[in-house]
Amino acid sequence: MKGSLVSLFSLYLLATCLEPAYGTFTVPCPVGCTQTLCTLNIGCPLGKCISGWCSKTGIPNVGTICLQSCPAGEYCYIRIANICTACGVSNCYRCTDQYTCDACKTGYTLSSDKRQCTSRIG
Repeated sequence: MKGSLVSLFSLYLLATCLEPAYGTFTVPCPVGCTQTLCTLNIGCPLGKCISGWCSKTGIPNVGTICLQSCPAGEYCYIRIANICTACGVSNCYRCTDQYTCDACKTGYTLSSDKRQCTSRIG
């Protein structure tokens, strides 16, 4: 029994050392992914999030995760695998598409056509 624990620990150490170099180890997928196993540091493949959820790429040490809504300053671009994409309006806090801002960042006012956030100062 003692030898088998040492062997398991050795395999764990070997896998831990190889992960950054190869990134081919599988891990449980993030919440909201339709797959069960995902590749380490890659996460849920694009297009594999639960219907209505969005993919958020670039998460350190995880890769791609699935979210029910995108973070501030991003919207869910449905034409490309429901992926969180930056708003195209500068200083926009929440947008519905690339050019339509619903709320500006603090200190900015939204134009009536919802296409521009202007500074309240000056």
